[in-house]
Amino acid sequence: AVVQTHEYGSSPKMPTAHQLFYEPISGHAFNADLSQIVVSNSSPLTHVMKKGADGKYTEGHVLDQHLERVTSVDWAPTSNRIVTCAGDRNAYVWNFQEETGTWIPCLVLLRINRAATQCAGP
Repeated sequence: AVVQTHEYGSSPKMPTAHQLFYEPISGHAFNADLSQIVVSNSSPLTHVMKKGADGKYTEGHVLDQHLERVTSVDWAPTSNRIVTCAGDRNAYVWNFQEETGTWIPCLVLLRINRAATQCAGP
């Protein structure tokens, strides 16, 4: 799966392609300054990746509370929260704890009888 980023400064740049996984991704979202990306690669795991000095993204954290394939992710730019939803009919809001350097999940109770396929942050 290849993700293209468009980074604009004083002059527009060409899109940059990043090879993150060899399997398809079901969702991705960037943080506010594009220094991190959260990616779901069609599995129950969600990967938070950091952009290195060389411009390549490397894995920083794995969010692993879902039991089935994560179908959608979003990253709220102002609160720095991540939301994930999956085929297990659950959604999680993830809060980053600066003190411990970890993402803490908060289960969102969805009253649905089908898989949660799309989610969006504020």
